[in-house]
Amino acid sequence: MNRDCKELVNDARACTCLSAYLFSVGLYGLITSRNMVRALMCLELILNAVNLNFVTFSDFFDSRQLKEPFFLFLL
Repeated sequence: MNRDCKELVNDARACTCLSAYLFSVGLYGLITSRNMVRALMCLELILNAVNLNFVTFSDFFDSRQLKEPFFLFLL
Protein backbone atom coordinates (compact mmCIF):
# COMPACT_ATOMS: atom_id res chain seq x y z
CA MET A 1 0.00 0.00 0.00
CA ASN A 2 1.24 3.44 -0.78
CA ARG A 3 1.26 6.25 1.72
CA ASP A 4 -1.94 7.96 0.54
CA CYS A 5 -3.88 4.72 0.79
CA LYS A 6 -2.58 4.09 4.34
CA GLU A 7 -3.60 7.59 5.41
CA LEU A 8 -7.06 7.10 3.90
CA VAL A 9 -7.49 3.80 5.77
CA ASN A 10 -6.34 5.39 9.04
CA ASP A 11 -8.71 8.33 8.54
CA ALA A 12 -11.58 5.97 7.78
CA ARG A 13 -10.76 3.92 10.87
CA ALA A 14 -10.67 7.05 13.06
CA CYS A 15 -13.98 8.32 11.68
CA THR A 16 -15.58 4.90 12.15
CA CYS A 17 -14.38 4.76 15.78
CA LEU A 18 -15.71 8.26 16.41
CA SER A 19 -19.00 7.29 14.82
CA ALA A 20 -19.26 4.16 16.98
CA TYR A 21 -18.56 6.24 20.09
CA LEU A 22 -21.21 8.83 19.19
CA PHE A 23 -23.71 6.09 18.40
CA SER A 24 -23.12 4.28 21.70
CA VAL A 25 -23.36 7.49 23.74
CA GLY A 26 -26.57 8.42 21.95
CA LEU A 27 -28.05 4.96 22.41
CA TYR A 28 -27.20 4.92 26.11
CA GLY A 29 -28.71 8.37 26.55
CA LEU A 30 -31.82 7.40 24.60
CA ILE A 31 -32.39 4.32 26.75
CA THR A 32 -31.75 5.97 30.12
CA SER A 33 -33.24 9.44 29.66
CA ARG A 34 -36.61 10.39 31.08
CA ASN A 35 -36.64 13.89 29.67
CA MET A 36 -38.04 14.21 26.13
CA VAL A 37 -35.61 16.97 25.13
CA ARG A 38 -32.64 14.88 26.24
CA ALA A 39 -34.03 11.86 24.35
CA LEU A 40 -34.33 13.95 21.17
CA MET A 41 -30.76 15.21 21.60
CA CYS A 42 -29.55 11.62 21.97
CA LEU A 43 -31.49 10.62 18.88
CA GLU A 44 -29.75 13.45 17.05
CA LEU A 45 -26.39 12.04 18.18
CA ILE A 46 -27.34 8.66 16.76
CA LEU A 47 -28.35 10.19 13.42
CA ASN A 48 -25.15 12.23 13.27
CA ALA A 49 -23.12 9.06 13.87
CA VAL A 50 -24.90 7.33 10.99
CA ASN A 51 -24.35 10.36 8.74
CA LEU A 52 -20.65 10.40 9.63
CA ASN A 53 -20.41 6.75 8.62
CA PHE A 54 -22.15 7.45 5.33
CA VAL A 55 -19.79 10.30 4.50
CA THR A 56 -16.73 8.28 5.53
CA PHE A 57 -17.57 5.29 3.40
CA SER A 58 -18.67 7.33 0.41
CA ASP A 59 -15.27 9.05 0.51
CA PHE A 60 -13.49 5.72 1.15
CA PHE A 61 -15.06 3.95 -1.84
CA ASP A 62 -14.82 7.10 -3.99
CA SER A 63 -17.58 6.08 -6.34
CA ARG A 64 -20.00 8.56 -7.86
CA GLN A 65 -22.76 5.96 -7.74
CA LEU A 66 -22.43 5.78 -3.95
CA LYS A 67 -22.09 9.50 -3.27
CA GLU A 68 -25.41 10.53 -4.78
CA PRO A 69 -27.65 8.23 -2.67
CA PHE A 70 -25.68 9.11 0.48
CA PHE A 71 -26.11 12.80 -0.25
CA LEU A 72 -29.85 12.38 -0.77
CA PHE A 73 -30.18 10.37 2.43
CA LEU A 74 -28.39 13.09 4.41
CA LEU A 75 -30.91 15.65 3.21
